[in-house]
Amino acid sequence: MSFVLQQSIKARASRIGSVKSFPPNEAKIAKAVTEDVQDATDKAPSTREEIYLDNISKLDVDRRNTSVYQIELSLETIANLLAREFDKTLFIREHADLLARLVASGKTPVELIQASRAVSMLVLLRLERSADFIASNVLPEFYKAFVDTNNDSAVRATLMVFHATLLYYLNADNSGFGLESEIEKYLELLDTESESPVFNCGILLSVGLLLSATASRNSVIEDTLPMVYELLSYSDSEVKKAAGMLIAQMYEQYDFSQQDDEDFYRPDNGFSGFKYEIETVDNFDMIAELEGLLGATHKTVAKRAKQDMRLEFRRVLATVESRLVALDKDREHTKLSDDEASLAAIAGLKLGRGKIVPIRTWAQLNLSYALKLLYGDGVVAQITGGHNIIRDSLLAEKNDSRQYRSVNKAPATDIFETSVGEGTMRGREDPRKSISIKRAREEKERARQFNEEDY
Repeated sequence: MSFVLQQSIKARASRIGSVKSFPPNEAKIAKAVTEDVQDATDKAPSTREEIYLDNISKLDVDRRNTSVYQIELSLETIANLLAREFDKTLFIREHADLLARLVASGKTPVELIQASRAVSMLVLLRLERSADFIASNVLPEFYKAFVDTNNDSAVRATLMVFHATLLYYLNADNSGFGLESEIEKYLELLDTESESPVFNCGILLSVGLLLSATASRNSVIEDTLPMVYELLSYSDSEVKKAAGMLIAQMYEQYDFSQQDDEDFYRPDNGFSGFKYEIETVDNFDMIAELEGLLGATHKTVAKRAKQDMRLEFRRVLATVESRLVALDKDREHTKLSDDEASLAAIAGLKLGRGKIVPIRTWAQLNLSYALKLLYGDGVVAQITGGHNIIRDSLLAEKNDSRQYRSVNKAPATDIFETSVGEGTMRGREDPRKSISIKRAREEKERARQFNEEDY
């Protein structure tokens, strides 16, 4: 399974500032940072700390007396050091304040992204001590940057995801009151006319993060599901995939228990053949749209990406059907069984050779993509190094949505082994056409092969 934002932002951000664009020193920065960080990683902890502090000192000067190249180099070195090793002693409030000011004064895309990465990772080292600082000094600067249409769409998407990630961790244990307004702010920025899908994908990922932490999920889901459902008809395949993932999370986290009340009205044939519904989108329409995406020809998408896309939408459809509970199992499109792709694990987080931790919920998968964007390949180092809030949130076994149907022998795609298909999906087969057992087995085999790949 793949998710466009993780790869698309990474690819675009890495191109920002290349020799052919702006600024002209990016190639030098990339080479210098790689050498600097690798050298630091190979040395004793005190040396790594010295390199970190040395680069902090290079930033704590009047920017009129230093070059853009030096600022970008120091920021990227700091960010990569923070990502590759968990060390609480690096948190110093004055350093966080300096990095937040650099977000506010950032002149280039590289400055904005790396300063935002660095300050986000730094405050997460001591979340309990930096909550007020995040709310007053960090989040407002991120917000200003991602609503600024003069910024590159990849930069805006990145900062929005960082903004949502910090809000998620600030509210994950506090019932998330007030996050509904933040979700509304994100969705107001959706631009269906944009030629660049990456910002819209960033919005959908950010909404998913806040949805996991909000106190009033049902009402938020009911209000926002119609808008996300409409994106399944969007021309860009990347936005379709992002919308599909968010829809799966919405059905996963919606509390259907109130519909078990004996006073709850349910037609004799249920809701389009299902026991439950989210009333703002008809079950038949949702299932038909997802089935249509399974059968779409995807003419402009590469073969492997096309297979990934179908497998992903199959999992989305399976989640929706399993949560709605079909009254007639023979009419269930995905027929969750050992012979077909199932939902016991959506993806897998590889912590080492032979050790894959299953990601069992869409909410956790969504969080994993946000953390991958923030820490890069350093996510595993944070988990194994003792970063408890990262480990506990990403690998928690608890299941918010309850009443899951469990199926054995589930494929688990490594979340860090992904690919992205480009272009748009055109054409659509009969949306009520059933998928064959043969195709389902092929998709399951495809997922199994992903499992065996190293990243």
